[in-house]
Amino acid sequence: MYSIRPQIVIGLLVLSLHPAASAELISSFDEGQLDTTVWNACQIDQPPLTFEELTDAGGIKRRVLRNVVNPSTGNKDDDCNGVAAGGNAGLSVAVDEEPESMGPSLVDPSPLDALDVAECPTGTKEVQRNELRLQNREDLKHDNTDPHWYSITFHADGEIPSCGSARWVLAQWKQEKHGPSPFLAERFDNGVLHVTVQNGNCRCVVAKAEGDIDAIIGFLDGGSSQAPPLAESKPIKCLRTDLPDDAPQQSCEPTGMTVLTIGGTPPPPLPDPKREWVRMTYLVRNGSDGRGHIDVYAGRKFVVRVLGSIGYETDDPGKVKFKFGHYRDRIDSTASVSVDSLCFSKDVNVCTPDLDVVP
Repeated sequence: MYSIRPQIVIGLLVLSLHPAASAELISSFDEGQLDTTVWNACQIDQPPLTFEELTDAGGIKRRVLRNVVNPSTGNKDDDCNGVAAGGNAGLSVAVDEEPESMGPSLVDPSPLDALDVAECPTGTKEVQRNELRLQNREDLKHDNTDPHWYSITFHADGEIPSCGSARWVLAQWKQEKHGPSPFLAERFDNGVLHVTVQNGNCRCVVAKAEGDIDAIIGFLDGGSSQAPPLAESKPIKCLRTDLPDDAPQQSCEPTGMTVLTIGGTPPPPLPDPKREWVRMTYLVRNGSDGRGHIDVYAGRKFVVRVLGSIGYETDDPGKVKFKFGHYRDRIDSTASVSVDSLCFSKDVNVCTPDLDVVP
């Protein structure tokens, strides 16, 4: 990123603006190389990460991290056994205690399927992974019950299927302990950006893109300053995640979890990262203790709030384990996600000072 835009921070910094218990990171990827004291590439297979200079449709120049996944990308995790990638002595990653299940896709196949268009090939049951995860450093970790703001600005391009049942995770927040699936995930199934929240073995879509770019622009830039108060709504769709992949899908009802939107209406559609640069911001507090709180924002504006039982019930969820990149079904296509900035902090003003925060 360049300094021609406000609220931009140059370089990659790990800040200490708050007490030691508060993890904080600002990554703008302007240095043109991966800071391996911060990021661990043990789950990056190939092609390797690249750092590029892009100019978007609005003339804004960006220095970005580009992460590509292609048909030959595997599911690399051989080096994630507590040893840091990049030769950094004393750094490590937390070993996964439970296998990572993809679970069902909650995005319906494209209507093209009804027009006798073949389902997008998803190859075998194998998965592909090109994900970055944080090094096992105390200043980069926070407790599941310690709320933090996360903000990610990104753009997607390439061969991105819009039919079939392809599963694709772009960013995930997991319980370090006792949580096989992410309690919060940013997903890209069938080329549709959506956000899921886990309620035990029930996974719910709470926000989703509709593919109507005009609708989201109107939502982000317009609307009354006197918005209705938050009221209870319903998840868009929920499915069980404790069934085998080849079992029929079963819907579920979350328990002890409440979804709130402005006026109780369906959440506004998310933007489409295939068509524009998207900034997604999340307030993240796991709810393994029944007191979870997740807010989702697109651009500057509020989308949805989820409260209550989030994740998996346990007395010891450990730390939040955050990863971003590609974790998808094996698909015969090449696509990339370019990340312009990534930030997390206990203070919303560090990452997104222009956010219209809903109390």
